[in-house]
Amino acid sequence: MRRTKRTIGPRNRRLRASAGRALRPAANEQGYVLLWAIFGFVLVGGLLAATLSTAASERRAAGANAQWKASFYAAEAGLREVLGFANDTLVGGLDPGQSMELAWRPVTTSADYRAVIYRVDGGAGQKLYLLNVTGRSGGAFTGYSAQNLMFTIDAGPPAAAIVANGPLVISGDPELTGACADVTANGSISIGGTLTTEGRVSSAGYVDVSGGAIVNWEGMTVTPEENADPVSIPAMAAADFCADADVTLRNGYVIDAAGDSVTAESSTAWKWDDNKDLYEPDKDELTAGTVCAFGNLKVSEDLGTPASPLSLSLITSGSLDMHGKVFMVADDPSGLVVLTEGDMKLHAYPEVGGTNFAGFIYAGSQCEIDNDSVVQGQLVCRDDPDPAGAQNLLDVSDLSGDLVLTGSCVVGGGGNAVPIVSRAWSPVF
Repeated sequence: MRRTKRTIGPRNRRLRASAGRALRPAANEQGYVLLWAIFGFVLVGGLLAATLSTAASERRAAGANAQWKASFYAAEAGLREVLGFANDTLVGGLDPGQSMELAWRPVTTSADYRAVIYRVDGGAGQKLYLLNVTGRSGGAFTGYSAQNLMFTIDAGPPAAAIVANGPLVISGDPELTGACADVTANGSISIGGTLTTEGRVSSAGYVDVSGGAIVNWEGMTVTPEENADPVSIPAMAAADFCADADVTLRNGYVIDAAGDSVTAESSTAWKWDDNKDLYEPDKDELTAGTVCAFGNLKVSEDLGTPASPLSLSLITSGSLDMHGKVFMVADDPSGLVVLTEGDMKLHAYPEVGGTNFAGFIYAGSQCEIDNDSVVQGQLVCRDDPDPAGAQNLLDVSDLSGDLVLTGSCVVGGGGNAVPIVSRAWSPVF
C-alpha cells in the first residue's frame, strides 16, 4: 500500500500553535519567578545572619557567666580567708562607726578580692563587725559581693602566763615574772612546792596549798582566789596551722613545702613507728621551719643554742614528748612555738642566758614541764580527752620542775573571728 503525504489542514496548524504557546511562559510570569528567587535569597540570608548572631550572643553569655563565676568564687574565697586571719589584733582598734579596708588580694592569676570591715555596734556590750567582700575577675566588677556577714571576736585564751582548763598540779618550784604572771585554772589547783609569782592565782574550784606555798617576789604570801568565774579557752587544731608548713608528716610520708613526698622509711631525716603513728627526727636533721605532724611526735636531741636559738614551730595532731638542750623561738608568724592536740611533755635543759621556748605553747590535753625550763610566753593546757590515735602521756597537767616563765601577755594573736549572722550575696554592677 503506498503512503501518501498528509496535508496539514487549518485545524492541525491551530493545535500545534496552541501547544507551543502552552510550553512558553508568558512575559508577565517571568517577573514572578525573579521575585520568588530574590525572596528565597533574602530569607536564607536572614536565617544565616540570625544564626551567626545567636552564636555570638551565646559566646558572650558564656564568657560573662564564666567571669561571674570566677568573681563569685573569688569573693567566697576572700570571705573564708579574712575570717581565718581576722582577730582582735586586726580589728580591736576600730571604734563604733569606723571601718578598715584591706587591699586587693589575689585568689588566682585572674581573680582577686577586696575586703572592708565595719564596726557596727553601739559601743556597749559585744563588739560587732560587718564584713563586706567584693570579688572580681579580670579586673572587672562583674561578680558578687558578700555582704551582711556579721561576726564578733571570741575572748581568745586569757592572757595569764599559765592557763589550765582542768586540774593543775604544781609540784615543783616555778617562778613567774612579767605583767601577765597570773595562774588560772577552771579546775582545782594543788600546790606541792613553792610558786613565786608577781601575779594572781585563781581557780574556778579550790586551791590546795597545804603541801606548799604561794609567795610574791618579796616573800609575802599570796592569797589565791577560789570559785572564780571560769575562763574561755578556745580549742585549737593542728590543721589550721599546717598550710604553710615546711615539713608535713602524714600516713608515713614526709612532705616538703613544695608538695614532694618520700616515705619516712626512705627519708634520711625522719623515722616513723607505724604501730604508734610516731614520728622522730634523726639526730641533727631537725632544721629551722614549721613541722606539722598528723600523728605523734618525739624529739630527743639538742636544738639551737642560748646565743642562737632555732627558729622552729612544732605542731602535731597527737602528742609530743620532747627533751634535750632545746632553745627555740617560734617560726610560725602567729607566735606559736608548740601546739599539740594531745598530751605534751617538755623536758628542756636550761643554760645560763638561754630561753628554752619563746612563744605560745598550747596542749589540747594535759601538759607537763618537768625540768628547770626557761619560757618566755604563755602556757595553755586545755585538758581535753586525748584525740583518736594520740599517745596517752599524762593524766593531769603538772609543773613538776623549777620552771622560770616570763608572761609576755601574748594571747595567741588575740581572739578570732566568729560568724554570728549568715552571709547574703548581692550583685555588683
